[in-house]
This record gives sequence, C-alpha cells and structure tokens, in this order.
Amino acid sequence: MPTRSSLEYTRSSSAILMDPKLQTILTTLMARIDCLDDIKIKLNEMSDRVARIEVERRTHTSEIEVDQPRREPTVMRTIH
Repeated sequence: MPTRSSLEYTRSSSAILMDPKLQTILTTLMARIDCLDDIKIKLNEMSDRVARIEVERRTHTSEIEVDQPRREPTVMRTIH
C-alpha cells in the first residue's frame, strides 16, 4: 500500500464520505500503479452496476472501469 498518497474523492462536484469498499479498491489500485503522489478521484456513475473512475495524478491521468467490487479494477487507458 502506498504510504505517501492521499485520496480526494468527489462526486457531482462535492466531496462526500468514501465507501470503505471503494476506498479499498482505490488503495489497491494506487499500489498496483505505483502511485505515490496525491491523486484525485472522480466517480461518474454510468449505471447501477458499472462506474467509471478517473484517477488524476501529477504525471498522467488514467481511466479505470470498475464493475462492482467483484472484479479487479483495470486501467482502461493512460493519457499522458
């Protein structure tokens, strides 16, 4: 797990409490992509089952699609 990172979670332009399952997924993802920077998480609900998460870092932006916590999060594309 990253030790120098922090999560900023926003939805509909307002900060809200992060669901513990989502926080676990995002922390795991941060560790997998070697993210030691502060990141900003933007969650856009696409349906009841699928959400698109945009992870913004100082160096690049990655788009991650999560199909409920049953599946492993995957980096869909990296934008430099």
